[in-house]
Amino acid sequence: MKFMKRFLTFIFILLLVTVVALWWLPAPLIKWAIENPGSQAAGAQIDVGGVDFSWFPTAITITDLAVTNPRQPMTNAVEIIHLSTEVDAMELLEGKVYLEQVLVEGIALDQPRAVSGALPGRPAAPDDEAQFALPDIGLPDTSALVEKEKAIYQQRIDAFNEELKQREQRWQQSLNDLPDDEALKAYKARWDKAQAGSVLDKLSAAKSISKDLKQDIKELKSGEQQMQAEYRQLQEDYRQLASLSDKSVDQIIRELGLSDSMIANLGDKIISGKVQQWLRMGEGYYQLLTGG
Repeated sequence: MKFMKRFLTFIFILLLVTVVALWWLPAPLIKWAIENPGSQAAGAQIDVGGVDFSWFPTAITITDLAVTNPRQPMTNAVEIIHLSTEVDAMELLEGKVYLEQVLVEGIALDQPRAVSGALPGRPAAPDDEAQFALPDIGLPDTSALVEKEKAIYQQRIDAFNEELKQREQRWQQSLNDLPDDEALKAYKARWDKAQAGSVLDKLSAAKSISKDLKQDIKELKSGEQQMQAEYRQLQEDYRQLASLSDKSVDQIIRELGLSDSMIANLGDKIISGKVQQWLRMGEGYYQLLTGG
């Protein structure tokens, strides 16, 4: 009986010690692990003010955590007044750490230390900032960039001027090729001549004149449509050119010397009173000859 009593007492004491150890030891063990293996891993001293551990629920609270900057031992890279988190106990028993939720309060960066946080026998890591040098990335200076931008603008202006010059030449040629008053007089002379002939001569002349006049009117309208299309495209090119980032529309006009050029009154040249008058007269003759 005495042996059994002693055995049960031993088992009780062992269980009590185990429970006390499980209840009391985790906090100091965690504090030791952070300050010793943790410091070795970080390369500089890590200080912990206190650690609280609870099983129900499984949670860890760390207060006054200070991590030394290994490159500047007299500076704490980060200081945290309060850090708490819940831990999955089952995963923890299997050697895995899963933090369910972390609450951090009172963070400070690059704070001075009262004593050096360098580890004994371990030299401080070199300061990256002292060794860092901005590599040459090959960017030109500001003036070179400005000159390049101006050159791009000038190229666009020159290209626009050249296109405008070519279009003006085509338009002038088209205007020169349009039927004029002399052409209308020639049609009238042909009709007057036919009036002196027979009815058959009149019909034949009317058919011939109406055919030629119809073709002239068709070509005139086609030419006008083409010129209008080119004018619209030129307007679009002009709007894009005028939207250059650092130039106003007035500046563009002055630089291009366009204030008194075709672009200022091109619409009047394309749909000029002369062309419209010719169209009305030509269509009138055509309708007269065809009996319209």
